[in-house]
Amino acid sequence: MRTPLVLAIAVITTFALPLAALAADSSPQSEHYRFDSLNFASNNVLTSSNDGVPPQISSKGPSVVALSATSATIVWDTDKNSSSQIAYGTTDAYGQLSGALDSTMRHSVTIANLNELTAYHYQVVSTDAYGQTARSIDYSLTTPAIVQFKDVSVSQVTYDTALVSVTAGGLWKLKLSYGESMALAQAKQLLSSDLVAETTFALTGLTTGTKYYISLEGTDNKSNKYMMTGLSFVTIAAPVIGEVTTSSITPNDISVSVTTNTPTSLILTYQSNLDPQPLTTADTALAETHLVKLSHLSGNTQYFVTMTAIDAAGRRATKNDIKVTTGQDTVPPVLTDPILTVTKVGNEISMTARWDSNKPAKSTVSIVSKVNPKDAQTMSASDTFTLNQSVTQTGLAPRTPYQLTVNSMDASGNKTSQEVTFYTPSINRSIFDMITTNLAKVIDPLSRLIHSL
Repeated sequence: MRTPLVLAIAVITTFALPLAALAADSSPQSEHYRFDSLNFASNNVLTSSNDGVPPQISSKGPSVVALSATSATIVWDTDKNSSSQIAYGTTDAYGQLSGALDSTMRHSVTIANLNELTAYHYQVVSTDAYGQTARSIDYSLTTPAIVQFKDVSVSQVTYDTALVSVTAGGLWKLKLSYGESMALAQAKQLLSSDLVAETTFALTGLTTGTKYYISLEGTDNKSNKYMMTGLSFVTIAAPVIGEVTTSSITPNDISVSVTTNTPTSLILTYQSNLDPQPLTTADTALAETHLVKLSHLSGNTQYFVTMTAIDAAGRRATKNDIKVTTGQDTVPPVLTDPILTVTKVGNEISMTARWDSNKPAKSTVSIVSKVNPKDAQTMSASDTFTLNQSVTQTGLAPRTPYQLTVNSMDASGNKTSQEVTFYTPSINRSIFDMITTNLAKVIDPLSRLIHSL
């Protein structure tokens, strides 16, 4: 039986031998060691974990698992525990480093403070506890735009159509809703397989003069939704003729006041049963209130008025069968001085007279020779009431003074007359005409004598 002293020496000896062997087997590559499954009184062989091999990046390579306008998250795997770092920059020279000096086989690094719509180069870097480093090849990514509605505008608004243009960033899908109330009963939708940058919606079938409300809903590549509300526009109102009133009614004039719902010009056409042709007046200024005057009317007469309103885009509104009646007329028509034109064609002399009246009238004309009062002609200038009249008389004698008298009567029976004197020119006969005439005077008697024999 061994004594206690002997046992103690044996234990120390057993433990010391492996330590001596470990010291002898130490690798000159590192001074750090790890002991695995060390047991007393056993023949364990201690080896270094520094095998001289750097971490190996998985053949799958790094993957971008999250990307936004300002950040990117990249993951990768290694075959041994190592740090997680990424070198990145706008060129393959990188220049920036981000990550952690952790020790893991599953790596995840988020790069922050990136710029939108920018291309970046990156390389993943993993270093084990012994300073051995693995670097991937060069990779690249491009950040999307910041998710936002940058600009929304409504253009080319007509009576029933409009264009809505949207400039957005970071959106994959865009939906436009619109309607006549905030409830937005109708909707149009655009779906895109790529980022929506600039989109134009054509809205059709709208109601004229109506306010429409718009809302926008955008969706990014993660199905997050972004809303924009509070937008509106008004379609152009089609012109509508509203209230019509008359004032300042006289036998020959009436003032008419007209309102429209939108700025327009205004044309009035008016005619009575006595008038052969309608008359026209207009207010060409674009306005919502018009005051126009109907002139050259017959007294105590009903007129039928047609109104046409025209807006700036050329759209028209018409109102028919408006009736106005003039006052009782006791004033005779006022005539302008007749304008006479005397012409001579060969030996034929004719005269044409033209004149106007301040209101519709009928006229008769008499032409009397002052040399031979029996040489008188009377004719009708017009069978209907009219403002512009004329007559033509032929067969007038040369070098003769004539008196022309115009007798006019309006629709109320008021009469007036106008007189003017004119002279006809002489007939200048050529030598040939005089020879022919003289020969006829000689030949004609001889011819009659021969026929009598």
